Amino acid sequence: MKDESKLAEPAYFSVQDVAEYTGLSADFWNRLRSAGGGPQYVKLSPKAVRYRRADIDAWMADRLCRSTFDDGKVAA
Repeated sequence: MKDESKLAEPAYFSVQDVAEYTGLSADFWNRLRSAGGGPQYVKLSPKAVRYRRADIDAWMADRLCRSTFDDGKVAA
């Protein structure tokens, strides 16, 4: 019998998957990537990119803030 939990989460996320995972739009991720920001990604073809969950999580963790006075890095 196959372990369903291993099949539930892909090793690499599409832009749409990342958008759903983070709550940020696919357009946001496309603009961020075009500007040279955001987490590392894999370029499979000119129109296909994938992100590793660990890279997305690390990018988000780098933006943790304790108050509204924190400098939060929006496009780094």
